[in-house]
Amino acid sequence: AICYVNELLEITPYWQGLWKKKIALYRLQGNDIEADRLLKRLFQIYPNDTAVRQDYISRLEENYLKERKKGDKVAAIQALRELLEKAKSQEVYYLALANLFLQQGTPESALETVSEGVISFPSSISLISKKAEILSGLRRYPESLAFLEDRMNFCKNTDSLQPLYNSVLEEYARSQQESDPYRIYGKLYTLRRDKDVLNY
Repeated sequence: AICYVNELLEITPYWQGLWKKKIALYRLQGNDIEADRLLKRLFQIYPNDTAVRQDYISRLEENYLKERKKGDKVAAIQALRELLEKAKSQEVYYLALANLFLQQGTPESALETVSEGVISFPSSISLISKKAEILSGLRRYPESLAFLEDRMNFCKNTDSLQPLYNSVLEEYARSQQESDPYRIYGKLYTLRRDKDVLNY
């Protein structure tokens, strides 16, 4: 059947229905790799076709969910990156990718991802909160606070951001207090009873 479809495609290479039939035949065979390759090729030929685009994006999402279920974080990250490249219309993809990066121990990549998400969805409370939390986790408190202030001025409904702002401000104050030389020398003196420390 695939050979027959190939013969027909030689005569009419841009017949979309034949391409879809060929993809379906490969899926029946269990050859998802070849079916996915053909679907990607079809999407490249018809990037503005709504049905083809939907099929391709749905398949990318299936691949991501399959990799996530298997627990392969690296493959899941790759699948999500490809998905975001083609479909920037879902904020959940940005959050999922940022979370995967955080699980992999790469907060800078997570920060880059949510920053892109905030550009696409400037009023998304989830993305705004995630970015502020990542900045705080990196101990970049002034950036986190400035970003939250900016978003609170921009967005209409910011009630849910105020508690986060207060929390970041509290963390920042605590970190500043811990970096006060007087307190540090005080702790040091308690441990060592050093004369130089006492003089300070």
